[in-house]
Amino acid sequence: MKPHSDSSLAAHCESEMRVLDADAAETARTLAVEIARALAPLDDTHPFTPLLFHYLAAEAEHPNELRETAERLLEQRVASLGQLPHLGLYGGATGTAWLVAHITDSDRDPADVDGDPLADFDDALLEFVREAPTDGFFDLICGMVGYGVYFLERHPRGLAAAGLAAVVDALLAMSRPHDHGLSWFTGPQLLYPHQREKDPNGHTDLGVAHGSAGVVYLLAKASQLNAHPRASTALDQAVSALLSNERDAPLPYCAGGAPARVAWCYGDLGVGAALCVAGHCVGEPRWIARGAALAERAFARAEDDDGVVDACLCHGALGNAHIFGRLFRLTNREVFAVASRRDFERGLDHCMATPADHRWTADTSFTTGSLGMALCLLGLAGVDSSWDRLLCLS
Repeated sequence: MKPHSDSSLAAHCESEMRVLDADAAETARTLAVEIARALAPLDDTHPFTPLLFHYLAAEAEHPNELRETAERLLEQRVASLGQLPHLGLYGGATGTAWLVAHITDSDRDPADVDGDPLADFDDALLEFVREAPTDGFFDLICGMVGYGVYFLERHPRGLAAAGLAAVVDALLAMSRPHDHGLSWFTGPQLLYPHQREKDPNGHTDLGVAHGSAGVVYLLAKASQLNAHPRASTALDQAVSALLSNERDAPLPYCAGGAPARVAWCYGDLGVGAALCVAGHCVGEPRWIARGAALAERAFARAEDDDGVVDACLCHGALGNAHIFGRLFRLTNREVFAVASRRDFERGLDHCMATPADHRWTADTSFTTGSLGMALCLLGLAGVDSSWDRLLCLS
């Protein structure tokens, strides 16, 4: 496999290809601004809320006010760093550090070690990763893959290279031999109560958010950067084990389980997108083709069977529209542009069905609420959406 450079992948992903026409794009942008206005005065917002104002400030006619809001919210997040309930990427200290890196690192000289606000965090996280138990969380949301996504965002600054290598070491130590390669097992002590009731002995999760597809993405990025001598081999084995679960039916949530709905977090669409990105990272067209085929199968499912019941990012219509749009830019397959437009319209219908007085404030979260919906809308409108590295999508 011949790795692609970060710049070539970014250029391919963020090309001028658009899925919405001018009127639909303006509708998407207008709704994103409406959501931002609803979120701005709130005292308690999601940790990733500064992302929305950061991207709006780069596009809007009056960016100063938006930029000031982004800076105010970011300062609040940094001030709360020591009081966050856990270390994970989603809602924890690593997520806040990722936010700082994403918004500020591009403006700093990588050689400016003394002025690096994340130097101490890098050091603490690297030590934590190196000492982490092998039966702990390996996933994107609150575990090892999430720490790797942070170090990817920091690369090549600080201790990012050492951090990526340590994350790969930890993921290898957490892996289990599989008939087809390597898999990752979630023990019962790490499951939510409703999951433990169903799988009292634990399970092998296949999704992006909590399972093997997220590991595939991280190993592909590590291989692309030559971050670890075993990353490429482990990646081949991880993809082989993951795809061994493919049958005629949609991919299940967990090995041997029921078919998953069409979503980012689990199933054909999210896993297919992760495979496409991994294939682009390491120059493996077979994975791009397999990932695209999974995503096409997701699009082909009947609307009364696909499990989409709202507009959220994680498992709703606007999140799916964003993923299909990303796949269109990755593969240049018109079917994904059609799918993105369809789910954009479905997402609008879901939004408008919600009472206007709390349409954007009933749930302001990233994965299931209006914040994630607004970021998806901006991406569909043609605004830079590199924030979706949080989703293993670029």
